[in-house]
Amino acid sequence: MVGNLSRTPKKLKKALVVVFRRDPSKVKSVLESEGFEVVDQNPDFIVCYGGDGTVLFSEREFPEVPKLIIKTSRACRMYDYALSDLRELLSKLKDGKYLIHFEMKLETVAKGERLVGLNEIQVHLKLPIYAVRFSLSVDGKQYNELIGDGVIVATSFGSTAYYKATGGKSFEKGLGISFNNLHNNDAKSFVVPEDSVVTLTITRGPAWLLADNNENFVALDAGDKIAIRKSESVANFIYFDSPVESTPSNLGAHSFLKIGHRGARAYEPENTLRSFRKAIELGVDAVELDVRKTKDDQIVVIHNDDVNKTTNGKGAVSELTLEQIKQLFTEKGEPIPTLDEVLDSVGKQVKVLIELKETGLEEQVMDLISKKGLVENVVIISFHEDALRNVRALNADVATGLVYVRHKNPIQAALDLKAQYLLSLYSFTHSATIKKAHENGLKVIVWTINKKEDVAVYRKKGVDGIASDSPDILN
Repeated sequence: MVGNLSRTPKKLKKALVVVFRRDPSKVKSVLESEGFEVVDQNPDFIVCYGGDGTVLFSEREFPEVPKLIIKTSRACRMYDYALSDLRELLSKLKDGKYLIHFEMKLETVAKGERLVGLNEIQVHLKLPIYAVRFSLSVDGKQYNELIGDGVIVATSFGSTAYYKATGGKSFEKGLGISFNNLHNNDAKSFVVPEDSVVTLTITRGPAWLLADNNENFVALDAGDKIAIRKSESVANFIYFDSPVESTPSNLGAHSFLKIGHRGARAYEPENTLRSFRKAIELGVDAVELDVRKTKDDQIVVIHNDDVNKTTNGKGAVSELTLEQIKQLFTEKGEPIPTLDEVLDSVGKQVKVLIELKETGLEEQVMDLISKKGLVENVVIISFHEDALRNVRALNADVATGLVYVRHKNPIQAALDLKAQYLLSLYSFTHSATIKKAHENGLKVIVWTINKKEDVAVYRKKGVDGIASDSPDILN
């Protein structure tokens, strides 16, 4: 719950900035200009500049220290704020006009190690060739000899994360329990009171015990028993009772995206790992790629519906198996990658815009993204409105974008689809459209600009991102 505003609120003077793969200088500069001391230890509060992974890391390293969340991905909680709001937030902070919102955490002890999780604590198979056998009991419910990939125990804070990806539904209070790919039971996810104790016994291992995105796993074997319960420690988040109003002019100012179109296709074969790595080398914030399905239902990264133009082979992608496609090569001997391979290679380095070139891919793509924990780092885009509608039905949190050249009412279409982005051919994108999109809370990305002078024109118009075959011109 949201705490009451103290009559004599604690003065927060020393700030520590936690950030990954992003330049913290903007955040530090604003802090210092507003009179805060930027420190490396013993902070009064933490500025988390990033996504939920940054928040989880910050809480693990600095438990209970108040945190101000500056989101670089979709804001989904009442205390998620944008970089463009930071100066106003800090002004309120100096005046003591803030509240503290606390979130419960979970804890468990195994083999002498205490694990604490803000999102979840889970048991997961250690080896993909051996399912975990386990039993679970909570509040009189008993599940014996379960066989599968594991189980997730989540807080309400984490109920939109991995818990949801494994079949759970978000909830506001209690502990959520979701089973991961059970082989011998159709047990559904459920929620119990927050004071409940979840007891797990491993009857056949090996398995991992994990908390959030902590890389320090605990190995579990047959006979090991653990109890997962509400922790006495809580996570504290800085919250402002009077909301910051984002104006159309600043909605996208903090997150202009330099996007490598199919990687860096002016320099390397498009939609290849080599092309995506080149784009990252040239300083992009995001890469855009295209996906299609093979004859044997595998997701590959390729723009055209056939392999004729970009490889040494011929035939429709939908009529070739993955094995056949992997025998083909693009220019410079590069193979056609799978989406799995691309996400493993660059998915945690930059944002990834995944264009669905056809319908029928939605569930597989979202399953893959969710399993890799990349929901916050991707944007699903498409010309196909049905595909975007299906994606939104599958996942309420992933960002989506409508791609178009000419459209009768693209803004209304995007709003109806609950999308966050419009992606339009730059030559058909006018200042009035950008302004109206911003007024409706949408961000505008234009494609494909390959002249530096055009970059200047469209940045002046206020677009939120530009995709280019030559991404170095965006710097």
